[in-house]
Amino acid sequence: MCYQPVHPMSFHSRLRAAADTFDVALEPTFEFDSAEHQSLLERSATTAFQGSRWLATLYREVAPAFAAEPVTVTVRERDTSRLMLVLPLVRRRANRLIWIEFADFGVCDYLALVCEPSDARRLIADATLPARIWRLLAPFDVISFTKLPHEDPVLKHFFPDARRARMRVSAHSAEWNTSWSEWRAAKVSPSLRHELDIKRRRFAKAGTPVLILKAGCAPSRAWQPME
Repeated sequence: MCYQPVHPMSFHSRLRAAADTFDVALEPTFEFDSAEHQSLLERSATTAFQGSRWLATLYREVAPAFAAEPVTVTVRERDTSRLMLVLPLVRRRANRLIWIEFADFGVCDYLALVCEPSDARRLIADATLPARIWRLLAPFDVISFTKLPHEDPVLKHFFPDARRARMRVSAHSAEWNTSWSEWRAAKVSPSLRHELDIKRRRFAKAGTPVLILKAGCAPSRAWQPME
C-alpha cells in the first residue's frame, strides 16, 4: 500500500470544509419534547432514558435540585439545519471540581447520545468536531461518562483519549419483539416466574405505595407520575 504525502495547506482546507458541514452549538434550553428531537429519537438506536419526556423532566425538575447546569450539545447539518446529534449533559460542582457528565442524577440505567446510526460515519469523518465540542464544554475539571450500554464510536471520536473501565454492575440485553406475557413465558424459567409471583403478591398485600415528601424539600409544583 502506498501513502502519498498531503500538503499542509490541503489538509487544513479539508478541515475547514468539514467544519462548514456541521453546526455545533450549546443549547441549555433545548426543547426535548420538540418534533425534531422526537424525529431523531425514532431514527436513533439510543436507550429509553434519552426519551423526550424523560429528559425534559430531568432537566426541568431534577437538575435544579442538584445545582446542575444544563449543557446540551447539538450538531446540525449546515445546509439543511437537520438535527443530527444531541449530547444531553450537565455541569455540576462536587469535591471542589467542576464535572461534565450525562443528565443522570442516579435515576437512569443507561446513558447515551442521540444520533442516527447512518450519520455516525459522517460525524466521525469530521476531524474538527472533538475540539469544537470541547471548547463548548468549558469550563470543566473532569468529564465522566458512566452507564454506557456499549462502546459508541461517535462518543469515542469526540473523546479519543478517555480512559475506559468496565462498569461495576451490568445486565444482559434482551430482544423484545412480542408482548410482555409471551416474552416472560418464553424467556423466564418457571421457577423464577413462581418466585417473582410470590414477591409480587407479598408486595401487593403491603398496600398501595405512597411517596412522602420530606420537610424542606418542597417541589416547584405538585408531583405527578409519568404516564
